[in-house]
Amino acid sequence: MFQKATKARTDTPEKLPRVPLPKIEVSKDHPAHPANQPLDETQKEIVQGVHRLTAGSHPEGPSIETLPKTQGEAADHIRKRYQRHFGRK
Repeated sequence: MFQKATKARTDTPEKLPRVPLPKIEVSKDHPAHPANQPLDETQKEIVQGVHRLTAGSHPEGPSIETLPKTQGEAADHIRKRYQRHFGRK
């Protein structure tokens, strides 16, 4: 069962096609826009984990109590912290 394959499989695609994202019908400032939706518990844990992981390169904060509350804010926050911490875009 856990033997190393002798050759690559040929019955699977090398790359799956990207599924199109749904069209957002509301403006970015509308409460129903996905970026304005609150974080669920898993997303909150991810934001907190990123905060802790990148704390060394962000000594000025923010404090854990003021972390982003919406999906859009969280995405921006994570992207900025990773860019500064790991030095790439």
